[in-house]
Amino acid sequence: MTKIYSKGKSWQNSLWIFVCWLIFSSTAIAQTKTITGNVKDTKGDGVPGVAISVKGTPTKGTTTDGNGKFSLGGVDSKTVLRVSSIGFETQEISVGNKSVVEISLEENAESLEEVVVVGYGVQKKVNMTGAVSTVDSKMIENRPTTSLQSALQGTSPGLIVTRTNGQPGNEGLGIQIRGATTANGSVDPLIILDGVTVPSITLQTMNQNDIESISILKDAAAAAIYGAQAAGGVILITSKKGKNGKVTFDYSGMSGADWAANIPDRMTLLEEANFSNLARKNSGSGPEYSDFDLEQIRNNVPYLVNPADTTQWLFFNQEPLSQQVLKTYTSMQMHNISARGGTDKLNFLISGGYYNKKGLFKVGPDQLTRYNLRVNLGAKLTNKLSLDTRIAYTNELTEQSSRGASGQGLIYDIYRLRTRTPFFTPKGQYNGAGSGATTYANL
Repeated sequence: MTKIYSKGKSWQNSLWIFVCWLIFSSTAIAQTKTITGNVKDTKGDGVPGVAISVKGTPTKGTTTDGNGKFSLGGVDSKTVLRVSSIGFETQEISVGNKSVVEISLEENAESLEEVVVVGYGVQKKVNMTGAVSTVDSKMIENRPTTSLQSALQGTSPGLIVTRTNGQPGNEGLGIQIRGATTANGSVDPLIILDGVTVPSITLQTMNQNDIESISILKDAAAAAIYGAQAAGGVILITSKKGKNGKVTFDYSGMSGADWAANIPDRMTLLEEANFSNLARKNSGSGPEYSDFDLEQIRNNVPYLVNPADTTQWLFFNQEPLSQQVLKTYTSMQMHNISARGGTDKLNFLISGGYYNKKGLFKVGPDQLTRYNLRVNLGAKLTNKLSLDTRIAYTNELTEQSSRGASGQGLIYDIYRLRTRTPFFTPKGQYNGAGSGATTYANL
């Protein structure tokens, strides 16, 4: 009897173990599930090719289809999904008790080094066969320059920015990609802003803080899609746009001073008089400055009535004319403010900018003032229809003299004038013709 009882109890224990195994197995099976989802960008469009993997098990995963949708089985409530794609911020999503997830990817500016914008979309750099380089917004924003074109100087190999003048608003800026492209000289590159061809002057009036990225297509292979108009290369500019999430405000301000690197000094009036007399002596002419004149110069006499004609003045001005006209330092200030935000259906960017740069001339108008306003709106109207709006306003005022400052302009006139004759008479009137008064008046 004892032996039979022992077998019966062993059989019962085995049965209970089997039942418990079935229960726990069913529970484990019930905990795994299939999760589906949709991955969109900030404009609400589906993003294809996004990698969806299980954190800690990178071999277990899937990718989104052409509409940004995916399905992944064998996950449980503790699973964490890792969502990644080139050009976007990587996200980690906890599954929990969800069976459907909606994921919105934020653009990653740093990954612009890995991808480039070309005429027909976006490509990985490793797949590019043409010569293309990118300029990140962080490289140019808040640069203390008068324009976006000036800010691009030194940012990309083969991109050459030139200027013929230093006067604010009248710098004579030029831009080339890989130098002259024709036997007759250079051809300006094609400028495309947010997919629209714009004139090259846009590079001088646009607010550089509104730029998201710039791609520079340098050779025929890269710019072939644009045909003959891209003979000088292509500059593709993408402006900033709204982001999903709460509204964020950004402000940046800058002020500074700069100076002319080289303002040549002139001879003193006494040196000028001696050299003038020597030149005339060598040419067989009489002296320009008499002994009486030289004595007045040595005694620092600025002017006196002409003894030979009491209606006229004799001038012996010794103050350098350049110091009367040109500043040693000039000032600059720049202010920018922007607001960005949005939802899956609507996003926006509103930005405003102010820039002011003073010139070198002490007198007369010599400054550049610019106001910029930009409104970028993105709306997802339906699943197949989106609306993008770009509105930009620029008010630029260049105040300068009636005569240019470069070449044989005002500065040339100042240095070719005789030091002895001041701009004004003792009565405060403009001096006569040939005295420099005309040059001064042009300021």
